Amino acid sequence: VRQLCIENIAARKDVIGHILSRTTDIDANVRLAAFRRLSHFAKYLKTVLKKIKTFVSTPLINAWLEEYNGNILELLKSIRLDADEKDIEKTAVLYKYILTAFLNKENI
Repeated sequence: VRQLCIENIAARKDVIGHILSRTTDIDANVRLAAFRRLSHFAKYLKTVLKKIKTFVSTPLINAWLEEYNGNILELLKSIRLDADEKDIEKTAVLYKYILTAFLNKENI
């Protein structure tokens, strides 16, 4: 039923959040349907990306942090890439993003 709803929901800006929430559904078919449906929202791409950023910067980083018992340094060590210079640059960007999300959470 969830999959059918995602596949047939009207393409409006106010439903993007609902479709986006189905990308973490327990059923793989529902998740795939949600990603396929989001691909049709090109004119709302900015909104979709903003919602994805919100998800990544809060629940996802919090879940990662819980895996390391709240130790941000251990989390950062675990995601370190250092095979070459390009990996180091990517790691720096990732660190900046994670630390920004972490510090924003601490200020709440």
